[in-house]
Amino acid sequence: MLLVPTKLRTDETGSELVEVALTLSLLLMVLFAIISFAWMMYADHYVANAAQAAVRYALVRGPSCVSTTVSDCPASATDIENYVTSNVPPGISANNLTVNATTCSPSSSNLSCEVQVTVTYQFQLPVLSFLTAGKTNAVTLTGSSAASVSQ
Repeated sequence: MLLVPTKLRTDETGSELVEVALTLSLLLMVLFAIISFAWMMYADHYVANAAQAAVRYALVRGPSCVSTTVSDCPASATDIENYVTSNVPPGISANNLTVNATTCSPSSSNLSCEVQVTVTYQFQLPVLSFLTAGKTNAVTLTGSSAASVSQ
């Protein structure tokens, strides 16, 4: 049996450093998790508003051409997709953004039609990247909006 001197058993030098290291690492992990989820909520807010803004863009353009300029003609699905991807704010990766737009042209038999826009964003959770060890840690955020265009 190994006998430990009583001075070593009662010596607590450095114990505060160990406690601070453990507490600080846990506190920083919680802080970065809060920041990551706030960033995800920012991205979710953008996705929802991007879909609404894209539908409004299509509505403002109207159902038919009123002049010879292209800017007064109805928005096509490509125009809507380009509008959303050109207005990406900082912190949002345009590479992870998908826009699906459905447009229509009112006819004489159908005086109104519906414009639908769905914006999907693959949000990468940075805090979980070291915990998942190479597995995908993306959260899919989706926003959609629809409105009727009438003549």
